[in-house]
Amino acid sequence: VHRSYIVALSWIDSIRTNRIHLGDTIIPVGDSYADALHRVIATRHMT
Repeated sequence: VHRSYIVALSWIDSIRTNRIHLGDTIIPVGDSYADALHRVIATRHMT
């Protein structure tokens, strides 16, 4: 999601346009990672 972070999908509470919420923690989503993140999330919801 960002060069400085690795996030387990199971810990994600919500996703906004450019950030991920993990409880009280907000992690930015870099522009270069946003499309890939949304593809992974969409794939996970389909299976």
